[in-house]
Amino acid sequence: MFVTANQLYVFLSCLSFGACFGVFRTLAILIKEKTSKNAIKGVVEITYFILLSFGFVLYSYIVKMPNLRVYMIVGVLLGNFLYVKSFHYILAKSIKRVYNILERRKIKEIK
Repeated sequence: MFVTANQLYVFLSCLSFGACFGVFRTLAILIKEKTSKNAIKGVVEITYFILLSFGFVLYSYIVKMPNLRVYMIVGVLLGNFLYVKSFHYILAKSIKRVYNILERRKIKEIK
């Protein structure tokens, strides 16, 4: 990908990567909600951002993006932020609803 001519497309690609990777952010948030220890919450956050960084490097290699630019990092972080502020709520509520249904069935089977 030639960056100087297609910077908007590269930015949108990075934005969509950040939003798609936000699904893992939902899992990290759910893990953090279930724990009460701050050390575990910190480890979950650090692990998430390490996986995000590694995933972006792999993605940029596969798509053949040239040198790393600041707007690429901003695009990934902005996409992730937009995911957390919008679609995360829908997905988290759906996951909790499915979890509660399965938990009720499990309790009924035990009784």
